[in-house]
Amino acid sequence: MPPYNGGERSQAAYYERAIPLALRAGADQVFVTLRDGYLHEQDERFLSEGMVTLDITRAPYALRRKPAFATVKALVARFRREWESSRALAAARAARTARAAQAARGRRSMRGRGAAHRATGRRLRRDACARCRTRGRAHPVKHRRARSRPKQNPSKARGCAPPHRGCGARRGGRSAPRRD
Repeated sequence: MPPYNGGERSQAAYYERAIPLALRAGADQVFVTLRDGYLHEQDERFLSEGMVTLDITRAPYALRRKPAFATVKALVARFRREWESSRALAAARAARTARAAQAARGRRSMRGRGAAHRATGRRLRRDACARCRTRGRAHPVKHRRARSRPKQNPSKARGCAPPHRGCGARRGGRSAPRRD
């Protein structure tokens, strides 16, 4: 941080330079001393520390804000606005990403529903397979077989064609209820 020595106005200028510099350099927090010190500490070393000072030149003693107080207050307000706007931007970005991912899933599930898939009589199923207990693998499925199978056996009712692509399970294997 830049060195500071001087009066109250140069202290305000120092804070205006040093606080953003410290935050941009990666500091999580910046502490600024509020007061100069107690009456017995009123020597030259402690009079330039805080943002408020106790004026002992006139009785009754009065607490007085230095120019650095207004500077730090303005910096806090500016950083709060920037922080809130960055949070709002991050939330909007996350919502856009979620909508894009949902749209991509929707496009993927719509594949194969056109004339080419009706001509072959097959479609790719991307849900859980009861036989191999995998999720997301594409299994070829015949439409007529999927509708004509009895409902008591979930894997046959869905009509997974043997052998399953990727897992190697065959008909007559272990079947389990569909997990969603």
